[in-house]
Amino acid sequence: PRVEREEKPKPIDRTPIIVAIIGLVGTITVTLITVFANRPPQTPSSLSDENESGIISDIPEASLASSADSSCLEKYFSSVPFEYQVDIQTGISTRISSSTEGTYGVRLFENGGLLGGLQFTGVSGTNSFNVISVIDTYCKPVDKFGNLERTNANNVIGNWENLGITFATQNYRLRMGWYGENQIELIFAADP
Repeated sequence: PRVEREEKPKPIDRTPIIVAIIGLVGTITVTLITVFANRPPQTPSSLSDENESGIISDIPEASLASSADSSCLEKYFSSVPFEYQVDIQTGISTRISSSTEGTYGVRLFENGGLLGGLQFTGVSGTNSFNVISVIDTYCKPVDKFGNLERTNANNVIGNWENLGITFATQNYRLRMGWYGENQIELIFAADP
């Protein structure tokens, strides 16, 4: 007589499921880190001793928080369309998509701390940029900035030239260039 063997079901290969779960957890973790790293710093709104231009001034150093009052920055960037505003961290590059020429706003960060911001215009036909103004973390104007390649060009930055900015005692550079006809690439770094 022939005895039929009872076949045991093959175990389910769980490797793809485990890999998918690990990938999902990794993606969520990276997303959360990115969201929290790009969140603007929170400060008390009691620092609103503003002049007519909306820029904070004459605030005693002891009363200042580690970053600017958010209403101050909102006023500084109020004339810049939201889609033309970006945050950039030292050692990182970013691109601004632009279907038209206009005014752009950039908030500059180092190690998660706000250094300041700037406004500039870009004209794709000329492949150049014009820096309108630079402010520090307390919305006070920064006077120490200019073209690093052509020192006599002051606030005019040619395509892929570097804007030098001094915040407190540290020097930084922002490389600005047209990436194609409708994107501006910015590369922000601290000078050694």
